[in-house]
Amino acid sequence: MIKKVIKFLNLILIIIAIIISYLMFTNKEENFKKLHNLFNVITNYLNLGYKEKSVSSSIKFINIENDNYFNYDYQVYAPSNGTILDCNDNSIIVKCENGYLAIFENLINVNVSKFDVVYKNDRLANFIETFTFYYFLNGEKYTYEEII
Repeated sequence: MIKKVIKFLNLILIIIAIIISYLMFTNKEENFKKLHNLFNVITNYLNLGYKEKSVSSSIKFINIENDNYFNYDYQVYAPSNGTILDCNDNSIIVKCENGYLAIFENLINVNVSKFDVVYKNDRLANFIETFTFYYFLNGEKYTYEEII
């Protein structure tokens, strides 16, 4: 059994080495972010199920009304470690490591791309007056206040 696990891990390492070699010998500047994300995925894989207990960011958002929030630097931050599932010019969906989906809307200057790995308090985007922010877990919607 241990030999099979070692063979499997060796195969994974060989595949990773091939991918890294390819990315290093092609356009370096363009592939730096891909290499960075690959190393983050490997690191997350080696953590083997570690999950952050808190989903909330240390950056505090002020609830203006309903799901509309504000903070004084007009920037939106990642609530926890996770991966960008989807984004466009005015919205971002983050799959948090603890299973929540964090959804941000009414944004400008989105600084992330689909499948980027993000860390707690990473700057994701800006907003003009307010932004919409809520969480989903198992199909249920939660507000920022319910999670923090």
